Amino acid sequence: MRGWRAARVYGQLAIFVGATINIISYPMDIQEATDDLLFMFGLKQ
Repeated sequence: MRGWRAARVYGQLAIFVGATINIISYPMDIQEATDDLLFMFGLKQ
């Protein structure tokens, strides 16, 4: 069970890192990237 939980955390971390890279790569899309992040973490419908 611990391994499954760790895999989930690493998956979320990978998504976060990918989104961060997108923000850095495309400064004009910061608002869109922020919306994507909020959506991924369930803070926005």
